[in-house]
Amino acid sequence: MLPLEGLLIYFSAEEVASLAADLAAENRFQTWIIDLASPGQLRLMQRTTGKQLSEAGAAFKFGPPEGVNFFAPYGWEPTDVQGMLKTAAQFQPGASRTPLPVARTQRQSRKFSMDRCVPAQ
Repeated sequence: MLPLEGLLIYFSAEEVASLAADLAAENRFQTWIIDLASPGQLRLMQRTTGKQLSEAGAAFKFGPPEGVNFFAPYGWEPTDVQGMLKTAAQFQPGASRTPLPVARTQRQSRKFSMDRCVPAQ
């Protein structure tokens, strides 16, 4: 399993596509975990925290309109999609402490999702 949470947003779509294709070609990587911003979330982040990061040379770039389906042409399919807000709420005081991953294919707002991709069969 390859955890890449927090990384892809700094890459261009072309760079993410290249990484996805490279990982699919390598048999050692069967699963990877990513977080994925929607285009709307990306724009919001670019207007807020992203301004400072852009000035420092670390701009937010990746928020594909097709969501997790972006990875299908490169040999990957989502197997576990979790809403970031619901997942984060589980770690708030007083929330039930269900360990991750939460219920399989629990689809929340596409705007806030965490995606686990595995090679397509």
